[in-house]
Amino acid sequence: MPHNNKKNAIPDRWTEYQAVGKRIPGTRFIAFKVPLNRNLSRRLPPSDAFGPQDLVQVVEQERQALGLVIDLTFTTRYYKPEVSGLKSDGLKF
Repeated sequence: MPHNNKKNAIPDRWTEYQAVGKRIPGTRFIAFKVPLNRNLSRRLPPSDAFGPQDLVQVVEQERQALGLVIDLTFTTRYYKPEVSGLKSDGLKF
């Protein structure tokens, strides 16, 4: 899905990956793709949308606990933890 404005672009190949993986055996790590804020999610079909609250919901449905997010994107372009509600859920970044 091409977008002219990089600031408002969906990450490259973002739709090709599942939202949340399974826990990595022998660890407490769960890999997931970067959740998108509402403005970016609106650019996607509802079935592809994945935001911060979706992340929490999926992890809880798997009976796992999310306590720390290690964000490797090095940007707040996709979501802002303080605005997304994740910090109010007690998560550390």
